[in-house]
Amino acid sequence: MDVPDRLAAELDTVPDHKTFATVDEVHQRLARLADDHPGVATLRRIGTSRLGDPMLSSPSATAPATRSSPPARTRTSPSAA
Repeated sequence: MDVPDRLAAELDTVPDHKTFATVDEVHQRLARLADDHPGVATLRRIGTSRLGDPMLSSPSATAPATRSSPPARTRTSPSAA
């Protein structure tokens, strides 16, 4: 399969990780980020896993706003055949 040059260049920037961080490691890194940058980063509990563990997030005040729901679609009337 041929990959477009722009995509191949982007893929070359992705680190070659052999493993993923554990949930505990991610939580530790998020906590350290919030501690190191209290004016920018915060640590929030955003939910609970099915096993009862906290789900944490570190939202950024500079992150672009996201929609909580998809944009509404415009209705169009069917064309006359």
